[in-house]
Amino acid sequence: MICINCFKGGLSGITEHFNAQFTHDLDIASFSFTKLREMPSVSLNKNEWFNLFDDNISSQTIIQFFKKYQLAIPSSSSNLNQPCYKELARFLGFTDELSDYQSLRARQLRFFAQFIMQECHLTLCPCAFTQLKINRGLKEQHKLQNKLNHILAVRREHDKNLVSLKVKVDYVHSKLDYNFILSAEFLVARNKIETRTFNTSDKLLKRAKVIHALSYDLQDMDTEEKITDFKAQVYHELQKFRDSEFVTDIKVYTSEYFPESQRNNFRRDYKQKDKYPIDIVIADRFIARTCLSSLQKRNPGGKVTDMMCNDILIINDLYKIPNKLKPFPIKWATVERGERESTGKQRIHVKITYNNGQQCYLRNFSNTPCVEQPTLLLPSEEKISRVYHKFTHTHIIFYVWSGIIETAHTREVIYKFGVCRFDWSDTEKYNIEELTQSVMSRQLEYCRSHQIVVNEAKVELISTPMPFNDGWANSALGRLENGLKDPNNNPLLMRNDNVPENSMLSSNPTEIMCNDWHRRLFVIPFIKNYVNTMEHAQSIGFIELENAIGEEYPVPKQQHELITS
Repeated sequence: MICINCFKGGLSGITEHFNAQFTHDLDIASFSFTKLREMPSVSLNKNEWFNLFDDNISSQTIIQFFKKYQLAIPSSSSNLNQPCYKELARFLGFTDELSDYQSLRARQLRFFAQFIMQECHLTLCPCAFTQLKINRGLKEQHKLQNKLNHILAVRREHDKNLVSLKVKVDYVHSKLDYNFILSAEFLVARNKIETRTFNTSDKLLKRAKVIHALSYDLQDMDTEEKITDFKAQVYHELQKFRDSEFVTDIKVYTSEYFPESQRNNFRRDYKQKDKYPIDIVIADRFIARTCLSSLQKRNPGGKVTDMMCNDILIINDLYKIPNKLKPFPIKWATVERGERESTGKQRIHVKITYNNGQQCYLRNFSNTPCVEQPTLLLPSEEKISRVYHKFTHTHIIFYVWSGIIETAHTREVIYKFGVCRFDWSDTEKYNIEELTQSVMSRQLEYCRSHQIVVNEAKVELISTPMPFNDGWANSALGRLENGLKDPNNNPLLMRNDNVPENSMLSSNPTEIMCNDWHRRLFVIPFIKNYVNTMEHAQSIGFIELENAIGEEYPVPKQQHELITS
């Protein structure tokens, strides 16, 4: 239903919503309304006016117009059950002022609006009533703000901490009433702005005269000076540890490090300052989370580092990213590192177990420094169990890199093959440099983990990227990799000699090949020929690396994307 008063675009918007015939019909209705107003202004009651309208051809024309077009008219600003005759008259072309509500002309138009609503079963829109209430609320807000400014001036003479007092008057539609919201801002307070809601303006003014800064912290921890004294107490307690000289900083978590929605819970849970969560920073690198009461219970002669969790390096990384941690001592953290991407970033998943037994996951962050101190979360608003998803990858490539390995007795060129995965869900194009950088990153990681030295390493072969949905192992490139790992399929697969001095690798390799000069079998041609013998719905192609430098290519679409497009 379209309201003649509040529809977007006004009369032009209504005309555009319907059709060109609407403008013609509205002109006829407006002309009929002009004729209707020529009726003599006499003092008649409601029923007498209704009888006159019922016999008048002009009013019947207007009725036919409203029956043809489904329009709503605003309700009266004083009565939600009655139509607003002024808005109806204005819509039908009446431009004169109707200042006297009791005038004969106003009575005529008021009864005519009621007659139209009855005959056409029109819907009433509360927009005019709502706007009147909002305007009255703004006037009341301006009047109350002047009174608050006077209260503020008087209070500032004795309380310099009080910065401002502000009021906002909100019209509540469901209650047909107002909410009076008082905001008090303070210079020094954990909660910088205190907001209170009242149902009457008198209660708001009464509260404004006595309101004070609210702190969610204990009285012993509500200023910077008191926190400094608390840190000095912690430093004193640390002197009984043998490695206290390596403590470089102490971080104290007050209520300001918690979300505003949880600060009431913080005040409820931490009723003693020796229970406040603190982090002891050791050598500007390692972090131990504890509290003062735990320090006091430990025997002299121990180590601060004994309070650290097993995988402390990842806890140190957590401080370098924007995150939310629980304020409990961390018992241990299980770290799962993903593949290093072409940009050098590495995805990391962390499963954290706290001393109280709760667990949570932090997914997909890198060790790029961002912030020094994280935001904390109380357990009341944190789900204990979460679904842990695997890394998201959308495309895969097959690669081969080569390098020279030298020992005391041999010098051999090795070829390492494998697959590389990419997350291109938000990417439309890729370039060859991105692929080669990713392969070389894998080469460095492989050599480091297997403790081998490779000279003159370079990329020999890269396949065209291939999308996959569920698992890449069943894709064509996955089957290619698994097939080449099988010695029955791959005679060039390298295996360590039983003689130790002839061994070039510390472990038995499964993805390294070497040329066989005696049988004239070479790695790259062998792999391409092997691809031609494979039977798979997905065809495998290889990129000409020398001619593709600097070129960009569209990312291959997933199968479901091809179907939908």
